[in-house]
Amino acid sequence: MFDPKKLPAIQEELENLKKQLTFFYNRIESIELKPKFGFTKEDQDQAAGKVKSRIDDIDKINETIKDFDSEEAFEKLTQLEALDTLFMINDIFFGTLAEVEKITYDYSIYNFERYKNEIVKPLEELNGLFEFIIPNIRSEVSIMEIYYRMPENSEETILPELNEILSILEKNEISLRQFFNGFKHNEKQIAGYNELRTKKNLFSRYQLYEGDPSQYDELNTIIYHICKTLEAFFSELRTEAEFIKIYPQFEEVNERASNPKSQKNVARMAEIFKLQSIFQTWIRIIRKKYSFREEYKKALKLSEDFNVLSKKIVTYNQVFFDTDEKKLSEKFPEESEKKKYDIIMEEVRGCLKEKTIPFDRIEQVFQKLDKKDFHVIVRDKEADDITVTITPTVAEKNDEDLLKKINLIIQEINFWYPQESKLLKFEEIGRFTMKIEANESVDQEAFAKLVDTLDKELDKFFRNGYDQLIHSLNVAMKNLSGILFTKTGRDNLASRMMDKDMWDFYSPMLTRVKRNLAILNSGSPAIMKVNMNKFPFIKGATEELCQILYDLSMRLFILFDCGDRRSTANMMNILSAFNEFYDVSGLVIAFTTYYKQKSIPNLFANEIRIKNVSKNRFVQGKLRILFPAEKRDGKEENLTTFGG
Repeated sequence: MFDPKKLPAIQEELENLKKQLTFFYNRIESIELKPKFGFTKEDQDQAAGKVKSRIDDIDKINETIKDFDSEEAFEKLTQLEALDTLFMINDIFFGTLAEVEKITYDYSIYNFERYKNEIVKPLEELNGLFEFIIPNIRSEVSIMEIYYRMPENSEETILPELNEILSILEKNEISLRQFFNGFKHNEKQIAGYNELRTKKNLFSRYQLYEGDPSQYDELNTIIYHICKTLEAFFSELRTEAEFIKIYPQFEEVNERASNPKSQKNVARMAEIFKLQSIFQTWIRIIRKKYSFREEYKKALKLSEDFNVLSKKIVTYNQVFFDTDEKKLSEKFPEESEKKKYDIIMEEVRGCLKEKTIPFDRIEQVFQKLDKKDFHVIVRDKEADDITVTITPTVAEKNDEDLLKKINLIIQEINFWYPQESKLLKFEEIGRFTMKIEANESVDQEAFAKLVDTLDKELDKFFRNGYDQLIHSLNVAMKNLSGILFTKTGRDNLASRMMDKDMWDFYSPMLTRVKRNLAILNSGSPAIMKVNMNKFPFIKGATEELCQILYDLSMRLFILFDCGDRRSTANMMNILSAFNEFYDVSGLVIAFTTYYKQKSIPNLFANEIRIKNVSKNRFVQGKLRILFPAEKRDGKEENLTTFGG
């Protein structure tokens, strides 16, 4: 907006401008009327009143800028607040010059030219002291110049129009508002900056203007450290099924991180959302089996730092969003349509608050709603997620309760079943859910029959054991209380692992376990009477507790001196099978065993003992696949339950 060091000079020029306007005001007030020249008392009062109003405006500017005497004062301003202030100041300067010139021209017989010239001098000085083209706009102009000078984009360039309105603004021929919003010239509408920047979807209407490019330096540095932390890890595991999918993506991000001069991972605000999604996927895939590795811990912390910093940088243009949302809402006077509209907009506003919705997604949502299309998917899903996003249109065309039921069934199947069984079921379910989500018609009777079949299967093989599982979770927490929930136990474990900060990592997870168990133990009729309703809380408690126990067990195991790469890999495969099928009891035994032991005299005997700890049939089936030489017969067990 302006350099704080220039504040005294600005205040001096404002005082000079006010003085010259006062001279002009006094001159208008004192002139001897000459009615034959068409200048009446009413004209005199009106002209004087306009100048007096501009004198008052100078006081308004002084009052606004008086506290901006340091960089710290400017840092408290949001970008929109800074722009609003500049609009106000520019409106006053531009309006003052226009009115003084008009009065001088209209009543040239009274020789106001000298007064006008004295007013123009401080106005020109002041325009030079203020930075009306804020650095954010200069950053965007630089990006547009690079983009439209590429041969493939040059034919659709907007650079001539952009340079023209920049030049006109610098000559003070248009106001700052006209520069941004457009203006008429010789009966022709000239596009403003806000329109030009959105051409070719380079910037979104709902993104506030880019900041200094250096604001992305720290983000790109974090990306670099994430890649370097995981480089050897990904290279080592790139042939594993889960990592095959994401290794090419890692190579692409790593290549950019290593060569930022050619192309940075984040050079614009819109690119942040993609990176957030990428890191979330990496962390989720690594976590299940490799959470005990230091690379995971470091990458997780770095990705969290990335998200925190991203939320400070991502800025939506709330003014445009609110304006467009208000106009759009007026299209739905009918109660039924208004209700659907409100459902969608409530989700969008939630995403805005979380800073998780990409700018172009907001545009897509508004475009669909403008056509009264209520089949709007606001949040991204994983590519393999076959649950149904229940948009207002989908809810209207289908049995909403049935859709909610199949979504929960999908989550239960995904949580409990082995990979092969799960994929077969998902293939059958997906034939219905993907059509429903695409707003296509399905055989409702066949779909309801499938839901009923799956519901009964889950009741028989899993849900009937939920009460026993809750009991096991409570017992596990009681057995672990002396270690995980007392200061002495925690300090002992942290000391043994030589990690004084380890509880910063585990405490939030333990809090989630306790919170979900508290709900399950509350005796709520809505939860206790319907086994299906217990699942979300069982999932929350079981998933986190198993992950904690798996992680701690592996970290304890690798501390034993006798451990080598082969034995570590074997134990990781054994315990990750426990974790994959949420064998809480087995993981508690493994953890407490290694917590109490000071050494492992026989690695092979230890492996056999830990394998036999689990009574979970899915775990035992996975172990027979992982360690085929230890099969006792040639038959595979028919796995139908998750318990012992």
